[in-house]
Amino acid sequence: MDAHRMDYRYTVAQGPALSQINADALLVVLTGEPTSFLDAYSTVKELNATYKRQRFDLVVNVVASEAEGKQLFARSAVAGY
Repeated sequence: MDAHRMDYRYTVAQGPALSQINADALLVVLTGEPTSFLDAYSTVKELNATYKRQRFDLVVNVVASEAEGKQLFARSAVAGY
């Protein structure tokens, strides 16, 4: 395989690299940290406003329990993810 052309199933990007993404599905990872919640929200908002993306999959990571994960997920739905 050419070193400059590889077939990846997943790409991880943040910040300015988001403008380079041309993917069918976008996965937003959220943790219980307040900064993570704000970063995820602003990323979704930017991708929607700038690139008209309307579908985002959400993964809640680094939580102490399933209940905490469900609570974060519900909070993100209220925020408009």
